[in-house]
Amino acid sequence: MVGARVAVVATVATVLTVSSFVTVTAVPAGGGVALSTTARSTYYGVPLGGKCGEYGQTCRSPGKCEHGTCKTESPVGGPCGGSTNAYCKDDEAKCTDGRCSKESPLGGECGADSGYTCVDGTDCQDGMCQTGSPVGGPCGGSSNAYCKDEGATCTDGRCSKESPLGGECGADSGYTCVDGTDCQDGMCQTGSPVGGPCGGSSNAYCKDEGATCTDGRCSKESPLGGTCGADSGYTCAAGTECKNNLCQEESAAGGPCGGSTNSFCADGTRCESGKCAKESPVGGPCGGYTRTVCVKGSECQYNVCRRTY
Repeated sequence: MVGARVAVVATVATVLTVSSFVTVTAVPAGGGVALSTTARSTYYGVPLGGKCGEYGQTCRSPGKCEHGTCKTESPVGGPCGGSTNAYCKDDEAKCTDGRCSKESPLGGECGADSGYTCVDGTDCQDGMCQTGSPVGGPCGGSSNAYCKDEGATCTDGRCSKESPLGGECGADSGYTCVDGTDCQDGMCQTGSPVGGPCGGSSNAYCKDEGATCTDGRCSKESPLGGTCGADSGYTCAAGTECKNNLCQEESAAGGPCGGSTNSFCADGTRCESGKCAKESPVGGPCGGYTRTVCVKGSECQYNVCRRTY
C-alpha cells in the first residue's frame, strides 16, 4: 500500500513541474499522503529577439512585442535595429545608423551623442539648433543664432568682424577696423596729416581738425603768420597771401614790413628799414621829402635816381 502511494506522489510531481511546485507533507505511519501544491509560474515568456504575438506568445519583461519580435524600448540617442533587439519608443524618432534619432526645432537640443538632429534651416552649434547670422546680425542669448561668417565673433549680441584697410565698417554693418585704421564714411582708413594724401584710392582721411581734402591732399587754412606753401598743404586765410612760406598781409607805402610784422610791401614799393617805401624809376625823384627809393639797378644821386653801371 505504501509503494502505491509513493507512485502516485511521483506521478503528480512529474505533472506539476511545468506549472507548479509540489510539496509532500510527512504523515504518521498508517496515515494518508498529504499533497500540498503552491501555484507559482515558472514560465517567463519569450526572450528578446524571439517571435511573439502570432500565437499569443508574450515577451519576457521588459521586452515588448514589436512587429512580431520581442524588443526593448530605446530612448532618443539609444541603440536600435540590427542585433540590439531595441526599437525607438518615441513615436517621432527614427532608427538611423543604429541610433534612435529625432528632429529638434530651433533652440532645441542637438549633437551626435544626443541623437537629436536639427530641422532644415538650422545648424547644431554648442549643442543647440541655431540659425546662421551674418556680420551685423543678432547672435547669442535668446536669438538662437550663431555667427556664420569665418572670423566673426559674437559681441554684445551682434556678429562682428575685423575689416582691413579700405574695408567696410560702421556700427550698423558689424565690421570694426583693424588697428591703425579708423572708420570714416563707412570705410576703414588711415589718418593723414596736412599735406598728406587723401580720398580716392588712398584709403586715407584728413585727421587734423579743420583740415579738408582738396585735390587729393589734406589742406588747412593757416592764420596770419602761419605756415603756407604748396608742399605744406596750408593755405592762407582771406586777406593774406603766402610770401616766403608765411601768411602775410599787404602793406602800403609807409606801412610796416619785414621782421615780425607779417606784412609784405605792395607792388611798386620795397621794404626799407622796416617800412614800405615807394620805388622811383631811373630819372625819378628820390630821397628827402619824397620818401621814395630807387628801383634796383639805380641809385639816388642828388635826389635823382640814376642808373648804376
